[in-house]
Amino acid sequence: MKLVYIGNMGSSYDLETVVEAVKRREDLSLVLAGEGPKRKALERLAAGCDRIRFAGYLDETGLAQLLSKSEAGLIPMFPSSRVAVPGKLADYAMARLKIVYSLDGETAELVGNAGAKYEAGSVESFCRAVEEAKRAETMRPDLFDAARVMDDYARWLEEVCSPA
Repeated sequence: MKLVYIGNMGSSYDLETVVEAVKRREDLSLVLAGEGPKRKALERLAAGCDRIRFAGYLDETGLAQLLSKSEAGLIPMFPSSRVAVPGKLADYAMARLKIVYSLDGETAELVGNAGAKYEAGSVESFCRAVEEAKRAETMRPDLFDAARVMDDYARWLEEVCSPA
C-alpha cells in the first residue's frame, strides 16, 4: 500500500511509529512531504529502506501529483497534540484517499468508514490499521465542501449564541 504523509515533521506527530512499520512491512511504501525539526532523525531512522522517501516541500502541482499516486493518507498524531481536525485531512479527502489516523473526536467522525484508527506509539496497532484501511472506503471530498462547512458553522453559531 502506498502511504503518504504531508505536513510538519514536529513533536506532535507519531512519525517514528510510521517509519518503523514501513521498514518492517515490504508491502508498504511511504512518502513524507514537508519539513520540520524531526526530519533529520526520521531520515536516519529510515536509512537503508528504499520504500521510504522524503519529498520536502511541494508546490501545489507536486502535491497533487503525489496524492494522486497514493492510496492512504496518514494522520499520525499524539493525543497530546490537542488537534481536533488537521488541515491535511481535507487534502486527503480531495484526493479520495483512505485514511490511517490516531486521533479520536472530530477526526474519527469525519473519517468514518474511510479508514482505520491506530494507537499512537504502537507499530503493531499501525500495521493492523493499515490492513483495515485496505478494505475501507475512500474519503469523501464533499465533507470539506466550503459552502456546506460554512452552513454547518453558521447553524452551530446560531445554536451557541441564541438566548436560551
